[in-house]
Parts: sequence; structure tokens; C-alpha cells
Amino acid sequence: MAINLDKINQALDKLDPTKSNGGGNQDAIIKLDEGEHNIRIAPYKHDLEMPFQEMWFHFGIAGRTFLCPTKMKGESDPICDFATKCWDQFKQTNDESFKEMFKNMAPKNRAYIPIIKRGEEDKGIRWWSISPRTTYKDILDLVKSA
Repeated sequence: MAINLDKINQALDKLDPTKSNGGGNQDAIIKLDEGEHNIRIAPYKHDLEMPFQEMWFHFGIAGRTFLCPTKMKGESDPICDFATKCWDQFKQTNDESFKEMFKNMAPKNRAYIPIIKRGEEDKGIRWWSISPRTTYKDILDLVKSA
């Protein structure tokens, strides 16, 4: 069986951030401006009982962002190991530079909710990226009380 070049090109298109479809589509993740929005929370196809997905990221490490293996899969992560050592050094020495290194290296939590924004239904389901400390807790409280 020969390689299908059309499928190779489709895979490349998905990775190209300048294209409007596929994995490189930054329009699939939105941050809503402060204020009121009319949205519909959509089910998440991989977990129909829980549409809210929490993910842990390392931001700005060597100019990149990536998932934290320790928080996401329980696997070893040299960045988390280094961050822990920085925290331990901060506790021992009270040197603020170690605390700053820890804050820069430690993974940060983001919550993603699949939504359809009213008036923009033609854009389909998009992921709403929110901070777990504020808006996410408020949304969970609303869903729980409904």
C-alpha cells in the first residue's frame, strides 16, 4: 500500500497555525471578555458526565508551553523536580529569588469548557479557557445548584 499524499497534506494543514481548521486553529480556544455572555455548555465527547477539563501547564519554559507530565499523568518531570528544589531552598534560606524561580517553573492550572457562544453558532464548539480560581469555581457552583 502506498502512502496517501492527500492525507499527509491534511495532517500538515492541521498543524499549520495560519490555516483556519484542525489542531493549529487558535480560534478553537477563546477567552471571553469581562461582562455578560450568553453561552451554552456543550458535552465533552470523551467524558459526557463532566464537560469541564482541568489541565496543568508549564508556561514560558524555554519560550514554550507544554503539559506537565507530573500533574497530568503522574509521571516524572524534571521541571517539577527543579521547582520543588527551588521551593525547598526558599524555605531553608528565605531567599526570594528561589521563590520566584519556583513560581516561574511550577505548573499552572487552567480549566477548559466546551461552549457554543450565542450569536457565533457558526463557529461551532470552542473551548473556553478560564482560571480555576475565580470563574471556574463560580461556574461549578452554578451547575451544582441548578
